Amino acid sequence: MKTTAIYLLSLTFLRAGGASLAQARAPLGKASAATGSQPGQASPKRLEKAAAASANKDYQPRLAVFPDVGQAFNMSWTYSDKGQPSVVYGSPNTDNFLWQFSCGRKANIITQNQKVAPTYPVTVILNATTVDLRPDDQFGFTIRVDNDRSQGLLGQIGSLKIGNNDFNMPNLVLDADNPLFEKLANGKRAFLKIDGNRFSVDLAGSLQPIRQLVSACKARVTNPVAAKAN
Repeated sequence: MKTTAIYLLSLTFLRAGGASLAQARAPLGKASAATGSQPGQASPKRLEKAAAASANKDYQPRLAVFPDVGQAFNMSWTYSDKGQPSVVYGSPNTDNFLWQFSCGRKANIITQNQKVAPTYPVTVILNATTVDLRPDDQFGFTIRVDNDRSQGLLGQIGSLKIGNNDFNMPNLVLDADNPLFEKLANGKRAFLKIDGNRFSVDLAGSLQPIRQLVSACKARVTNPVAAKAN
């Protein structure tokens, strides 16, 4: 029997990895006599170290900074084709999920390219607690897979009805041809930054579900036509 635990996941969005939102946004402390840095400023040594790390081709974000939010809930990747092809990264046999992908374009959700409609639309929903965003707000965020370069995406806060409750969550619409899908299918871990939150997702087991979804979404569009400007 399914249980609805989505609210619990939202509340523990960062805490599942051992960090709270307050900790993630805590200001820097007093000026350091050793470095001369002021509150709210990184020391020269820290900036130099960060620059060297980011310049390294093998650079990969640390779990201490991007906690694994699905581990505490035993989340896994699952493909389903019950009426509408979809992939969910969530807790088995529950409605507790972090990431959901489904074929088709959700109404009123902004697409990545405002002038060209996606040929094979895929709606993506993230079960993420946002602090500074309200319903219908648009926002930018990034996803990095392993040590690849981060990809900037455009999202919008939209509602999702689960049971008798409506939840406001980050939504976005991608084309099934977007290279992000193949990166998620072949990668080991995805690192996300959204509305001040930083977290990561284990991609083990994502290969088959994501490739099944992409194939299904393309198959649904049997006679794709040239995209028209909005």
